Amino acid sequence: PQTKSLSVWAGMHKVIPGIGIPIVNVETFQKCMPDVCLLTAWNYADSIVSQHPDYHGKWLVPLPEVGYV
Repeated sequence: PQTKSLSVWAGMHKVIPGIGIPIVNVETFQKCMPDVCLLTAWNYADSIVSQHPDYHGKWLVPLPEVGYV
């Protein structure tokens, strides 16, 4: 199946250097609801995830080990 992309919603025109993953604000994230969200603030994962109970996609964290929360 095709996954949703934030690229059309990125409005902020900021991306992760070298890989082009868009960095978006909360409002944009809530509009798009991607299938997978890269959570680079891994040490705040519990707090961030609890603030988005309506999000049913996967949260991908790169550290301390790559995986889903």
